Amino acid sequence: MKQIKNAKELLDPEKGAVKKAIEQGRVKEITDLREKNDKRR
Repeated sequence: MKQIKNAKELLDPEKGAVKKAIEQGRVKEITDLREKNDKRR
């Protein structure tokens, strides 16, 4: 089961990271991830 979850996160790592951050209540982390993604583009 865990391998399937990891595979889904590999296919869409940003979604997995955001979901984890929401689950852990880290709203600041989500905004930081978005800022990093904006800088890369």
